[in-house]
Amino acid sequence: MSPGLEPYQTLQKLTRQMLESAQGGEWDRFVELEQQCAHIRETLILQPSVVSSASAIQNNELATLIQDILSCHEDILSYVLPRQHDVKQLLDSFSNTQRLQQSYGIADTPT
Repeated sequence: MSPGLEPYQTLQKLTRQMLESAQGGEWDRFVELEQQCAHIRETLILQPSVVSSASAIQNNELATLIQDILSCHEDILSYVLPRQHDVKQLLDSFSNTQRLQQSYGIADTPT
C-alpha cells in the first residue's frame, strides 16, 4: 500500500476492531475506538486529497479501503441500533421514575 493511504489503513483497522467490539458487546472499547476514528477523520478532512495526486492503482487501493470501512459500518449498525433502542428505553424508564418520585415527593433511595 502507498504511504498516503496510511490514515485510511488505520481507519480500516480501527473500524474492524469496532465491529469486533460491537459483536462482543464491549461498548466501552467500542467508544474508545470510535474516538480514535473520529480523530483520524478530522485529520483527513484537513489534509489535501490523496485522490488528486494518486495514481490509478492508489485510487483503486483507496476505493477498496473505503468500501471495506463502509461495509464494516453497515455491520456495526446491526449491533448498535438495537443497543441504542435498549439504552433509550432504560433512560426513558429512569426519567419516568424520577418524575414519579418528584410528583409524590419521594426522595431518591440508594439501591
